Amino acid sequence: MKADGVREAVSKVRKGLSGKFQGSVEAAACLCAETVAGGLSFLCVTAAVQSVQYGLSISSSTPLLAPSCGFLGICAASVASCVMSRATGAVVGDFVKHRQETRGKGKFSWMAVYQRNCAEACEHFGVGGMEREKNGGQPRATGGRLKKFVSSPGFPMVLGGLLTFCVLGGRFSSLAPSNLSMPGAHSRLEASLPATFEYANDVERGILNHLGSIFGCHSCGAKKKVGQFIADHQPPLKIATGRANGFFGKVAKYTVGLFDKQWETGLVGGVLGVRQRFFPQCTSCSKLQSVAVRKGRRVLVTHLTSLRSFHGSGALVPLLRRIDSAATAAAPSPSRPPA
Repeated sequence: MKADGVREAVSKVRKGLSGKFQGSVEAAACLCAETVAGGLSFLCVTAAVQSVQYGLSISSSTPLLAPSCGFLGICAASVASCVMSRATGAVVGDFVKHRQETRGKGKFSWMAVYQRNCAEACEHFGVGGMEREKNGGQPRATGGRLKKFVSSPGFPMVLGGLLTFCVLGGRFSSLAPSNLSMPGAHSRLEASLPATFEYANDVERGILNHLGSIFGCHSCGAKKKVGQFIADHQPPLKIATGRANGFFGKVAKYTVGLFDKQWETGLVGGVLGVRQRFFPQCTSCSKLQSVAVRKGRRVLVTHLTSLRSFHGSGALVPLLRRIDSAATAAAPSPSRPPA
């Protein structure tokens, strides 16, 4: 009798551990699927935003338009990350449940389940645009949709996506392609050196080559298989000298220049658009730039495959969503005070 009791106790412990292990595996699988889906959807939306700006000839140096498009792009990418991560996690959960119920013998309709979960996720985050009002079956007004979205769980996720993007070093203009005649989308002040109308010396070239291996080409963002980085004048010498020899440049030269021989690199030069800096640039972009400047063309370069840390914001949005859901579930009900 004692042996039977011991066996029964051991069997219960095994079943309990098996259930906990299975639940942990299911939770880990859902979390991994949500992270991958959120990251990929974020990358797809940001790539689409960059492609659209390339078609519209908007570069990272375009004032107002580039930051505005980048801001809207990060908002859309954050929403897409939330929707796709929630839908993917639900699909994985439904698949595990289906396997348990049918013991692996039933057929699982992936497409139908995914469509249903995507629709539910869109409705949950307040971006379901296909719902109709009950009276008359008319589409919901734009103001009503915006109000619904602001009051939905999707709005704080957008704020979280924007905050994560900025904390990881992202700039809204970085989603736009680079103009070869201006500092590129990956240009950083800390990855540059002050420049004059003279070419870089050996020491400056060595420093810029080291900075290029860390930060990449300021135009296309390439780091690997570049070889030696080139010290790129920005703006290019031809453009800078043209501005310096213009009307305002001559006025500054014969007024401020009489007292400050380095006025081109000072505050006056910056106001006149003559102040230059050296940025690391790959040989491919340098060749394109030389042709563009010589012919007076405006050439844009995309950087779709040059990923940075801020591109991983979409993988962190699902974690923010889980934290928000856990905090909401743990919060006491307003109608009932906590015990």
